Amino acid sequence: MTEPLLDIDGLSVVFPGRHGPIRAVDDLSLTVKPGEVLGIAGESGSGKSQLLLAIMGLLAETSWAEGNIRLDGADLGPMTPGRRRRWRAERLAMVFQDASSALNPYLTIGRQLTEQPMRARSLSRAQADRLAVQALERVRVTEAKRRLGQYPHELSGGTRQRVMIAMALLAKPKLLLADEPTTALDVTVQAEILEILRELAHDNGTALILVTHDLGVVAHLCERVAIMYAGRIVETGPASQLFSLPAHPYSRALLAAMPRLTDDLTAPLRAISGQPPDLAAGEHGSCAFAPRCPSRMARCTVRRPEMRRLSLDHHAACFLHEEVAR
Repeated sequence: MTEPLLDIDGLSVVFPGRHGPIRAVDDLSLTVKPGEVLGIAGESGSGKSQLLLAIMGLLAETSWAEGNIRLDGADLGPMTPGRRRRWRAERLAMVFQDASSALNPYLTIGRQLTEQPMRARSLSRAQADRLAVQALERVRVTEAKRRLGQYPHELSGGTRQRVMIAMALLAKPKLLLADEPTTALDVTVQAEILEILRELAHDNGTALILVTHDLGVVAHLCERVAIMYAGRIVETGPASQLFSLPAHPYSRALLAAMPRLTDDLTAPLRAISGQPPDLAAGEHGSCAFAPRCPSRMARCTVRRPEMRRLSLDHHAACFLHEEVAR
């Protein structure tokens, strides 16, 4: 059995709040195998981006992480900041949600692409430039050599996103984290970016965690899916199984809200009724989705369901499956 590349156990990301700790990520556990493509989906505010920042060690100074994160067999928690940076540089890379904010507006594209390989591999400027051009060409950036002298504001949104992926290529990571990499891109560019990510995972054996609220993107790219709500994973399983037989009411609601070509174009879009919980209001010890759930029972309002195994790789945290088992 293949050992997981990433092993997260009981991870919480905590912010101080007026009514007590605010858990943006709450007691989350998951594993990612080498070369696996995992999609993490859910509404805005469900904790997806905070999870990635915790893995990268880039949480805000006002927050802290609890639990264990093991990457490639090493526990990241006890590491000093310097050692963690070196470890991260050799094994981890991240494509941020907004490339225009992630790229430094005062530095050329070439300077930003070559900084990591020059430090990590002691390359000369000329050697690093050659690698940067090759990486840009691989992600289908036109006139790659000329782009090295340009600044981020001179590039289109799609090209900036390609530059972010090229930076990940140069790092040769074992694990790539992609946070909404196709946000604000048109459909054609989005498809190209997804295909580049697929090739990176397939050709290099890089494991990929893709965070998105777009289930269409998950269906196109991912082998396994984790659905997050209010900082917790409420369902996880193979993508084909989760899309054909979603087990959690929240997963079913997300799928029902997706527009389809066969829908009546004059009908209003379907939405999930209600609002996500206010995490700053404090913990209630109940199912966070209960106020919005059409299948809620009395126990949902007083107790939080634990993850239950439904089949070999399919798990869901819902009391409905305890009723079925009985």
